Order: sequence, then C-alpha cells, then structure tokens
Amino acid sequence: MALFKYKAITERGDVIRHIKETDLEEETDRKVEINLFKHRISNRDISIFCRQFSTMMKAGVSLVNSLDLLIKQTENKALKRAILTTYEDVHKGFTLSTSMKKHNRVFPEFLISMIQVGEITGNFAANMLGRT
Repeated sequence: MALFKYKAITERGDVIRHIKETDLEEETDRKVEINLFKHRISNRDISIFCRQFSTMMKAGVSLVNSLDLLIKQTENKALKRAILTTYEDVHKGFTLSTSMKKHNRVFPEFLISMIQVGEITGNFAANMLGRT
C-alpha cells in the first residue's frame, strides 16, 4: 500500500488536502481522463454577463431582479452557481462587490473593483455602463 497526498479545489473554490492510503494496480487497457476545468468560464461568458447586467441596470431593473434574471439566462453552470450565491448574499444585505469577491475565480478582479468603486461613489449604474 502506498500513501498519496493530494490537494484539490472544490467548485466553490475551497481547498481540500488529504492523505489517502491506496493499493494500486496498473491497468493498461483503460484511459482515465480527469477534466479539472470542465466548467471553465470564458471571457466571452463574462462579457455577455456584463453586457446583460449593464443593460438591465440602464433600464432601471433592480439589482436583485437583475441577478435573478441573469441566473435564468446564464448557460454556463459554474457562472450560474456564482451568480446564484451572489444573488443570495445580496438578498441577505451584502454589497454586490463583497458577494462577488467570494467568487474571485469566476469574476475578474477588475470587474469587482469597478463595481466596488461604483458602490462607494454612488455611481454604480454609471460604472457598469462605462460612463463617468
């Protein structure tokens, strides 16, 4: 039996470390593929999220309702989960930027910073639309 030490990251971004004692036998007939990035979020997905979000903010849709609509419209499962937990946190009273920071592997730091500046200055919608 051999000891194997591993470190893994859950879909939520939590790090898990564990040591496993295993009895291994070589198997040559079968290939095992591990896809660690099966729900990777592309720049295109983030771009679409931002475009839809800014359109809703410009139209006067509330933050909570905008996030709810984005959950329903988003096809990428990892992005959808991140938006859902962000929605839940915002619904509980957390700021949008604080909620999004919990998903820093999903939402780019620049996006979170822009949102935070908008929240602090009171120009959230203008920052989302790229206006000053």
